[in-house]
Amino acid sequence: MKLSRLFCSLAILAILLLTSGCVEVGDLQTESRSVDLGDADSVDVELDMSSGEMNIAGGADELLNADFRYNVAAWKPEIKYNVRGGQGKLIVRQPGVRDGIIGGNVRNEWDLRLTDDVAMT
Repeated sequence: MKLSRLFCSLAILAILLLTSGCVEVGDLQTESRSVDLGDADSVDVELDMSSGEMNIAGGADELLNADFRYNVAAWKPEIKYNVRGGQGKLIVRQPGVRDGIIGGNVRNEWDLRLTDDVAMT
């Protein structure tokens, strides 16, 4: 009897631990975003995605033309851009859940197009 209770308790604990870090999948969200170059002569670009598929290409009309598709609300991409003294700083990052169990139906896809008209690092 004690062994049975111990086994049940361990099984419940294991289930709680496994589900506590799970990523909550919702409806697929699609959004397009653009960032104007402004008066930058060069731009530092930081791309931070911890899970998903990122495609990067040139040929954008603006500094950045981006299409995002994701179905974890906490992963809605954040874009920050500023220019100081002719130097631009562009940050595109995936916020939210960094750890946890990721199921097979999670989608996080970024299609990023950057301009060819300015030097970038």
